Amino acid sequence: MAAMNLDAGLLYDLGRFAEAKRLQQELVDIERRTLKPRDPALGSLLDNPALDLASGGRYAEAEKSSRESLAILGGSLGREHPATLATMTNLSRLLRDEGK
Repeated sequence: MAAMNLDAGLLYDLGRFAEAKRLQQELVDIERRTLKPRDPALGSLLDNPALDLASGGRYAEAEKSSRESLAILGGSLGREHPATLATMTNLSRLLRDEGK
């Protein structure tokens, strides 16, 4: 799974956004089937597409993914965990960029 995530990031860096999004979605679908709903690995994984969606101007989708990530991480790791705080920071930047 980590290799798929790295591949998606590489595709994104190469400007191959549609391929990156498909790979990220495939990875999220696999993780949703294999992990428990509140697994921190799923929470962390959901933050990656949120960042990519936001950079593409797809703020509503990005916000939904980021909020789900934050709910999972906050519930499983706690609100003061570094992964939760990083997702919180990403969400706040997204909301700022959206003008909210």
